[in-house]
Amino acid sequence: MSASARPSTPTQPPFNRALHYGPGVLLCLIASALYGYRIDVRPLWWDEGFSIYVARLAPLDLLRTLAADVHPPAYFLLLSGWTSLIGAAPFSVRSLSVLTSVLTVALLYAAGRRTNGSAGAVMTAALSIVSPYLLYYARETRMYSLGILLAAAALYAFLRLTERPAASRWWWLLNIGGVAVGLGTHYAFAILPAAQIATIVAVRRAALRQWLLAGGAAAILIAPWLIFARSQLLALQSARLGGSSQLQIGWPALGAIQPLITGYSYSSLPTVPVATGIFIACVLIGFVALHHRQRPLA
Repeated sequence: MSASARPSTPTQPPFNRALHYGPGVLLCLIASALYGYRIDVRPLWWDEGFSIYVARLAPLDLLRTLAADVHPPAYFLLLSGWTSLIGAAPFSVRSLSVLTSVLTVALLYAAGRRTNGSAGAVMTAALSIVSPYLLYYARETRMYSLGILLAAAALYAFLRLTERPAASRWWWLLNIGGVAVGLGTHYAFAILPAAQIATIVAVRRAALRQWLLAGGAAAILIAPWLIFARSQLLALQSARLGGSSQLQIGWPALGAIQPLITGYSYSSLPTVPVATGIFIACVLIGFVALHHRQRPLA
């Protein structure tokens, strides 16, 4: 076929492209300004100091130190590279959390646009910007903002793959990598792949084998560190529940990790049942909505 006979690919006019990306760019700029404003005014506190101390260690010493602590190493390795590039001043170390939080806003904007159009994208990104959790952790030298970013990345890949199972393998790699690095950032990240599997069981059971394989691949990637996970979780359990030589499963273990999930401690009762009830209700509503979206039109 001659060059003149090739079909032309339609391109969006510049104005349409601006409308497509403009609100997302504007919201990311707002997030950058909000999260980065005077981030070096507040002194570093103990946990931030620990993050910096660990990040400044040699790689093997870093891993040995964390193996005796309760945290997996992904964030500290990233922070180590970050501080080697721009230093360990308060502004420098906290700017990593600012960056990961702004990227989270961008990913949530993309996810909102994919599911609910432009209005949904703006609403999703705007709500994420003012989320108390994201606003707080965007300004702190800890692993939580990275965990949120990885969850958003895995969520976006999940949306792409559930919309079109034959999607590019890069979306599978993004989901598997996001889950693996997320588990290497915080153990509570295990909730996300469990939620993905539960959603697939509810709305697209035929694809369950693929998602179980994806979860297995993520587990294999993080497997070398899982050697230390049991002793770390025992230390966390001991700190929250009292000494025990056995890793407890069930309600006692849930009591140990519950504040990590809901953001509340048991001292704040009766808000815990309310928060947990709202969380469960949102999950059920999400399942119902997904089920209706998957039903063929009559």
